[in-house]
Amino acid sequence: MEKSLRFDEFRALRERRRTTDEHRGQREQHAEETGGRDKDGAEVESRAQEAGNFFESFDIQVLTLCFIFVDVAAATALVALSGEESLASSTTAAVLNVIQSLMGFTIFYFILELAALAWAFKTRFLTHAGILVDMGVVACAVLAEVQGTSRIVRVLGVLRVWRLMRLINTVMATKDKEIDSIREEWQADQARLEESQITISRLEDSIRREGDAKKRVEDMLKSYKDEVETLNEALKIAALDIAAAASEQLQSDEEAEKQEAELKPVPATAAGAPHQRRMVVKADGTYSVSTSGEKAEE
Repeated sequence: MEKSLRFDEFRALRERRRTTDEHRGQREQHAEETGGRDKDGAEVESRAQEAGNFFESFDIQVLTLCFIFVDVAAATALVALSGEESLASSTTAAVLNVIQSLMGFTIFYFILELAALAWAFKTRFLTHAGILVDMGVVACAVLAEVQGTSRIVRVLGVLRVWRLMRLINTVMATKDKEIDSIREEWQADQARLEESQITISRLEDSIRREGDAKKRVEDMLKSYKDEVETLNEALKIAALDIAAAASEQLQSDEEAEKQEAELKPVPATAAGAPHQRRMVVKADGTYSVSTSGEKAEE
C-alpha cells in the first residue's frame, strides 16, 4: 500500500512538472512570437516613415512637380497631334510613341508616390485635400489608360498646381527659418558686442582710476620728499645754532672760571698751567670739545 501511494505521488509529481514545462514553453513561444511581431512592426513602421520622408523631401517634390508639368504638356501635345491628318508620317508616329512612353512612366511614378504616401501616413493620407485631388486626377488618368479612351483627361493635371504653391511656401518657410536663425545670431553677436563694450568701458575706467591713484601717490611722494629736504635743512640749521650757542656758553664758562681763578689764591701744590677748552664744529652740525687733549662729542 505504501509502495502504491509512493508510485501515485511520483506520477503526480511528474505530471505536474510536465504541465509546468509545457506552460513555460508556451509562454516563451508566445513571448518570442509577440516580440518578433513587435520588432517586425517597428521595422515596417520605420520603413514606411522613411518612404514618406523620401517622397516629401524638397528635391523629390521638385521632381514630382516637373513630372506633372511634363505629363500635362505631353497630354496637350498628344491631343494636338492626334487631330492632324499627317499621323501616317514616320516622324509623327515616333513622336507619339515617345509621348505615350513618357506619359506611361509619369503615371507609374504618380501611382508609386501615392502608394508610398498612403503607406507612410495611413489614415492621415485621406485628410489632405491636395492629396485627394491628386488621387482623383491619377485615378481618371489610369481609367483612361485602361479603357483606351481620349487622353485629354490627363490635362486635368493642372489641378495639381497646389503642389507648386506648397513648394513655394516650403521655400519661403525655409528662407524665413534661415532669416530667423541669422537674426538670432545677429542679436547674439550684438549682445556680445554690447557686453564687450561694457567690459571695455569698465577697463578704461579702471585704468583711469589707477592712473589718478598713481598720480596722487607721486604727488604725495614728491611732497614727502620736499618735506624731508625741508626738515633736513631745518635740522642742519638747528644743529648749527645749537653748536654756536654751546660755543658761546663754553666761552662764557671759561671766562667765569678765569675770573674765579684770578680772585682765589692758588695753592703751591695746585699751581700749574690752567686747563684750556677748545670746541670744534663739523659740517654736519656736530661739535667736539677738547680739554687738555681730551675730546667729547655731542
